[in-house]
Amino acid sequence: MNHLSLPKRCSSIFLVALIATLTLNIMPNQSAAEASPKQELQVVSLGPRGSVWWRGFSAWNGSLKKSNQNLNLRLQPGDSFASETKLLAAMRSQKIDIATLTIRGLGMIDTELMCLQAPGIAKSYANLTKKQQELQAKLKQRMDKQGFVILNWGTLGYARLFATIPLNDVSHMQGKTMAVLSRDPLLKELAVKAKAKSVKVKHFGRVLPLLKRKSLDIVPGSAMGALMLGWGDFLKHATQTEDTILVSATVMRKQAFDRLSPQQQSTLQESSARTHAWINKTVRKQDKQAFKTLVAKGMQLYSTQTPSWNQLAKEVRKNAVRSHSCQP
Repeated sequence: MNHLSLPKRCSSIFLVALIATLTLNIMPNQSAAEASPKQELQVVSLGPRGSVWWRGFSAWNGSLKKSNQNLNLRLQPGDSFASETKLLAAMRSQKIDIATLTIRGLGMIDTELMCLQAPGIAKSYANLTKKQQELQAKLKQRMDKQGFVILNWGTLGYARLFATIPLNDVSHMQGKTMAVLSRDPLLKELAVKAKAKSVKVKHFGRVLPLLKRKSLDIVPGSAMGALMLGWGDFLKHATQTEDTILVSATVMRKQAFDRLSPQQQSTLQESSARTHAWINKTVRKQDKQAFKTLVAKGMQLYSTQTPSWNQLAKEVRKNAVRSHSCQP
């Protein structure tokens, strides 16, 4: 009987090809890792060590190490920098690759971003997500021009006005002293239109000493911030209305993002999405619980669902951001 046979040279070639194919199928992750250069990204979380953001970013780094994509995050706590101005300067000088910024820091990159925290824009987290999706293409283009990429959005709770008296009408703010964060056009415009006296503070850590000296009547912030920083001992009234959400975002230098391989970019974005989903869920739960605790301790609530407050919100959106996108 005749058997079909191949020349020895052909047999050798087929054998080599078979071995190569099997090797690639057995070790796909190793090949992907070898194709991606090792990258250590300098990252600053929003909060200090031990905070929700620090724990979330630490878990994020752990997942990246397990991905076998040669990605590593070198973490620094948020209090490593005295201000977001200095943090952004470090990013622009290529010392920091990724950082979580509040709306103030985002506004320093592009004022259009401040629209997302303008009063009345988002009355729920679902509304905020919808607004972000509506502006996604536009904001991506604008951020690209500034050299940044938005990895994920974050929230810091509902914005409230804590005060020494109930502010049922905008006129009740007239002549009262109000804490206004430096380089925050939204708060600045709010104080101006309400005829309140602005007291500039670099960060919320400066508020408590001013409250102890009775130098402040009104402080904007979240329930979580008010509870943690002890404002409730001095400010006994707070807005019950929830129509403004404190916004943050984790951004990355576009140059640093572009130097990653496609596999690394995909891994970074997917793991970042999981991390921020957990952080946002945790922060929202903590803010809700903090508000309940403040009320249980005697915090009196007032409503801002009045014509005067609605008009003030409209004027702040128009004058502070100056964007056609800044509409509810």
